[in-house]
Amino acid sequence: MDTQHTLEWCRQRGLLSDTLPPITGSLDFTPTIRLMRAGSVIACQIDAYSYVSPQTAVNLTSVGRYASIGARCEIGPTQHPSDWLTTSPFPYQDVFSTAPADARLATHNELAPVTIGNDVWIGSASAVMGGVTIGDGSIVAYGSVVTRDVEPYSVVGGAPARLIRPRFKPAVIARLMAEPWWRYDLVRTTHPIPWRDPMAALDAIAEGVAAGAIHEVPAVRHRITRKGTQFSFQKLG
Repeated sequence: MDTQHTLEWCRQRGLLSDTLPPITGSLDFTPTIRLMRAGSVIACQIDAYSYVSPQTAVNLTSVGRYASIGARCEIGPTQHPSDWLTTSPFPYQDVFSTAPADARLATHNELAPVTIGNDVWIGSASAVMGGVTIGDGSIVAYGSVVTRDVEPYSVVGGAPARLIRPRFKPAVIARLMAEPWWRYDLVRTTHPIPWRDPMAALDAIAEGVAAGAIHEVPAVRHRITRKGTQFSFQKLG
């Protein structure tokens, strides 16, 4: 299958990509998602209506719905040991292709899982370190380095990232957390939603659900596996 046929094959299964999807191994996802040009995705789960921008690497990460990951980001980068004799990876990885065939390499887990919630926006040129959880509705400012967990609906920034402010007032955040709107498919609905007013938007979503005009995102999960330029597909349920 040539590139155009592969892109169409992926699109039909709910994975949109500008080039051959930059997947290493398998990607589990809920359609529809988008992977943009020249990045890498390793051992990830990405939920519906989230996208990864160009030149971004995402490793061992679970991404919620409606998440926006900016360009040139590093999500879950490899981590070198800081308490060993050396921070170089040569004790556990034959980086220079010079280790004897019978060499006993040490063991080191370079990747730690990252969790990115629903409706999270990660600004371009940011890094999110392994082991971090970013709560629902949060914003990571451009060029930040996130080294610790981020509470829901927080705006953080800096290196290391620190709280700048809550995204909304406490009463608004409480309702947003109590009414997880990302359960619903708001991309395909024609029901009017006043996006600029979060509380009114929640009211409109509830009205659309009651009227049958807004539906939940189907609870399906797909897996696409890449081996070289070949892709295979599996429905997980």
